[in-house]
Amino acid sequence: MQPSPRVDLGQRLLNCSERLIAPATRLNLERIQMLKRKQFRVSTLLFVTALVAMACVIVVTRLELASLRASRSQSGVNASPISVDAVAASVEQCLASHPWSTSVADVRYSAAADSFKVCYEWTDPSDGRTWSSDVILKGNGFGEYSSFITNKTFLNPVQLQVSKDGPTTGNVGRMWVGVSAPSSLADGGNQ
Repeated sequence: MQPSPRVDLGQRLLNCSERLIAPATRLNLERIQMLKRKQFRVSTLLFVTALVAMACVIVVTRLELASLRASRSQSGVNASPISVDAVAASVEQCLASHPWSTSVADVRYSAAADSFKVCYEWTDPSDGRTWSSDVILKGNGFGEYSSFITNKTFLNPVQLQVSKDGPTTGNVGRMWVGVSAPSSLADGGNQ
């Protein structure tokens, strides 16, 4: 039996329309999928950008925190209870009784030992040589730092020093040197 020409024509029109519509639909589906991929990529990009920004903020915050902790711990380590200038002036005042010219060359503070290391110099007028030595001023816990100079080369001229009432020191084996922090009561108790 032969199909009727109408059915054949209808079938042909249906096939023709499918051929025309199918590529457009496939094209639209591909475009939609491509847009979905792009949306996924844009959202992923935004998410990754937010993660990187948060990581940067965390790293910067931790670096600043570490810097603050280091500066706080160093300020406690290097801070001396008495200024090094005050220590140098006090030691030079103690050394003023020496017959030769003396001066303080360096002052260092150690928080671990609660002490000052004072380097001092003097010049021997007989030969013009400059000598140097150091003394460690140890703290007593109450703001006073003291010690004795026992350097024989430094003390020899002191033994020979004579005052108007006779020998000042006699046989000197050591010379006291010290410094003390000012009392907090000197300014009315305000620190």
